[in-house]
Amino acid sequence: MKALRTLCLLLAAALLCGACQRMQDLGQDFDPRLKPADQVYRQVADSRLAKDSIYDGPATNAHFQALPLSARVRQAMVERETLAFSLSPAQAQKRLADQRKAQQEALEVVISVYVPESKWNDLAGQNPTFLAYMEGAKGQRVEPFDRRRISDRTALHETLYYFWGPWSRLYLLRFPKTASDGAPLVKDGKSTLVMSGAPGQAKLPLRWD
Repeated sequence: MKALRTLCLLLAAALLCGACQRMQDLGQDFDPRLKPADQVYRQVADSRLAKDSIYDGPATNAHFQALPLSARVRQAMVERETLAFSLSPAQAQKRLADQRKAQQEALEVVISVYVPESKWNDLAGQNPTFLAYMEGAKGQRVEPFDRRRISDRTALHETLYYFWGPWSRLYLLRFPKTASDGAPLVKDGKSTLVMSGAPGQAKLPLRWD
């Protein structure tokens, strides 16, 4: 009887060790630490990522995360894309030239939007849930001339827009660089993006340097 009890204890210990080893192997397979290339990119993006939420008591009515596509962010995107796809120097230069051209044409913001009811998550339709506008230094309110949803969850998109949550929607907003009075919307490398709708209003300070 004693020998049987000892054998059972040994078998249990072996199974436990095997389970621990399997857990350790799984931890190595699914290491949550970022790759060095992602760490470099996120250092640039994190310092410019703006966040704000609208609450109704303890409940979240809306959550916004906005990344202004500044010159430095665009350069970091090209660098990350170059590593991802092993782009040649000529291809990388072409990507960078395209990004610089887009930067000259407009102020572009990529924004992730979460609302509890997905049917109310619409910035790109004719009757958007939230009115988005850029607030200038003189109080100007300038709406985007282009609003589009980014729905293609490619590996590259999820790498560059890592703040795009599984229950969020991602949008690209394009604003003119000046208000109707000719005054620039960005002053001292900063502007404010306002999201206003029935649930309330959120303000996201954007850094463009």
